[in-house]
Amino acid sequence: SSHIGEVVVRGGDESSVALLATEAAALEAIVASDVPGPRLLGVAMGGNTMWDHDRLTGIIDWECAGIGHPGIDLGMQRCDAALVVGLSGADAVLAGYESAIGHAAADVAYWDIAAALTTPGTMDSFVQIYAGQGRTDLDPPTLLARRDAFLAAALDRVR
Repeated sequence: SSHIGEVVVRGGDESSVALLATEAAALEAIVASDVPGPRLLGVAMGGNTMWDHDRLTGIIDWECAGIGHPGIDLGMQRCDAALVVGLSGADAVLAGYESAIGHAAADVAYWDIAAALTTPGTMDSFVQIYAGQGRTDLDPPTLLARRDAFLAAALDRVR
């Protein structure tokens, strides 16, 4: 059993909390139902996961969770890895994903482009997020260069 409602409903005014509680209950019902389609985190970024060495122990930040194509989460995780580490990080995420699913992922370039296009024009807000995760070495020019390299690589694969 999942505990989506407990995770989602925190903070905000009474009307927002009530709305979030309703949405959480609806999402809980979908997760428990036979609705087809994979479940998505929606913001699959390294900072939204908890690890014990190489074992995933938890996922946080479920406000974008839903049902959809797994490529959404793959693209987001690859984009995050590219921002934090560079293109080699994105390649490592893909290798791990494909190892886990037992076959090549489909339409990776498409999902990479979709993920890269969700990032802000300036990377100032991401600098603050990554600094909070201990990555004080990541500044806007570095993040912009890495995002642009990730996007360019994806665009090259669809041309």
